[in-house]
Amino acid sequence: MSTVSSVLVCREAQAALDASPLFDLRSLVVEEETPGTLAIRGMVGSFYHKQLAQEAVRAVAKSLEYRVVNYVEVMDTLIN
Repeated sequence: MSTVSSVLVCREAQAALDASPLFDLRSLVVEEETPGTLAIRGMVGSFYHKQLAQEAVRAVAKSLEYRVVNYVEVMDTLIN
């Protein structure tokens, strides 16, 4: 069961992604995986965007002593 504080942490981390000018980051989801751990899930078009998402969430998580787990998948956009 989530506490009010964990809900607020998730909302703040999600807001950091939603405010991004990169559409890839705005499509990701942040949730509390376990107490004190935020998980990022979804798909992006590049490894760089995956890293940007992680750093955006980490900026929120670090100040609140949360850890970040990045489950974001990078889509292969090259079609042969």
